[in-house]
Amino acid sequence: MILKEDLMIDGLHYILKFDHYSFSFSLNRPPRARVQINYRKHPELALFRDDPIYEDINLKLPAMKVFNAISQRVEELIYKHDIHYWSFSATSTKKANVYEKLLKRWMSRNTIAFKYDRVENDFYVYVENNFNE
Repeated sequence: MILKEDLMIDGLHYILKFDHYSFSFSLNRPPRARVQINYRKHPELALFRDDPIYEDINLKLPAMKVFNAISQRVEELIYKHDIHYWSFSATSTKKANVYEKLLKRWMSRNTIAFKYDRVENDFYVYVENNFNE
């Protein structure tokens, strides 16, 4: 099953994907600024003169607002499409630790009994009695 949804949060376009049991989300076309390079000071970059070099702008994104909107939509998709197994990954160990706390909190208030396994920064979530059905 492949699902793709567009979400607008604070004027920024996010894409939520569920692709073969894996959830992912990303900021679509984040604003960036072109970097002006002094090639006399950095001659090694002259080889890349034809390619514009961009730098991400510090957006100061409302992380909890984005996380709450995304997790709410993920929860709706889980119940709507009767998804019993999914996975997701964190980009860093620090984020993975936060995701784990929020996942435990979400599982405690849920009516369906979920379990999860964590392998480094990857999470595998499944319905507890899924194999008995």
